[in-house]
Amino acid sequence: MALNHIIVDSTATDSQDAADSILSEDAGGTTTTNAGAFANTGDFAVATNKFTVASATGNTVVAGTCDIAGATDVTGDLTVNTDKVTITAASGNTDIAGTLTADGLSNLDGGIAVDTDKFTVSAAGAVVAASTLTAAGNTTLSGTCDIAGDFAVNTDKFAVTAASGNTSVAGTLGVTGNTTMSGTCAIAGDLTLSAGVSLAEGFTANTTEVDASTYDLLATDYTLLVAYSATGACTITLPTAQAVDGREIHVIDSGGDASTSTITVATEGSETISGAATATIETDYGSLSFISDGTNWFTR
Repeated sequence: MALNHIIVDSTATDSQDAADSILSEDAGGTTTTNAGAFANTGDFAVATNKFTVASATGNTVVAGTCDIAGATDVTGDLTVNTDKVTITAASGNTDIAGTLTADGLSNLDGGIAVDTDKFTVSAAGAVVAASTLTAAGNTTLSGTCDIAGDFAVNTDKFAVTAASGNTSVAGTLGVTGNTTMSGTCAIAGDLTLSAGVSLAEGFTANTTEVDASTYDLLATDYTLLVAYSATGACTITLPTAQAVDGREIHVIDSGGDASTSTITVATEGSETISGAATATIETDYGSLSFISDGTNWFTR
């Protein structure tokens, strides 16, 4: 005979079913339903170990999946598989042994620290990377970027030395606004200015002393001081490779005897100097300035 009701409360009667604890079992004896409170003073187990509650401690073990549709309040520490995920009840500190994946926005009210100090983000937003920081995409910095060590772009394309502030630019540097240089500016290559230049103070250009009967102009030359005129005549040759558009040089008789020992300036190839093959300085302490249009030279 199938059992339809089991009255668990020892004080209950059949007429108290709605108020007292009742376990009802279906006619087949397979389903048990608790319609009210269920009081059990001993351990509770389902199928030996599939769901167990220890009466002495309240410790509950679920062998399978546990689905909770409502809020769950845990007042003590929470652990998953001993140490894979732990939450300390007193502080809320959470340790995750594996990967944490967040598909949406994550809001962190405090700072972030990776391996103590390898990568930190303060609550104010300050970021410190102890090693290399690699950004595969575009990076936008809206505030100050404080870099304590050297700074380099693609190894040597743009480099700033932390100790001195020395900056090297391997490619073109385009400046659209005013530029103020308070120290020495050394330019090893060509410098092209598309607008006027205002100098608050004088500038220093490379000066070369010529103390031989012949001299070939170098790419680094700007002013040639010909001291050899005190000894004899001198010929200055302007190589074809130096005929660069806008190139300017100055030749000065620093020996002070060009009236006796002529200083001749000639080109290497078919280039001309103001239409002539050569130009000469024949006045003591005289000088000539030369400027190239990229093909020929002109005096002024």
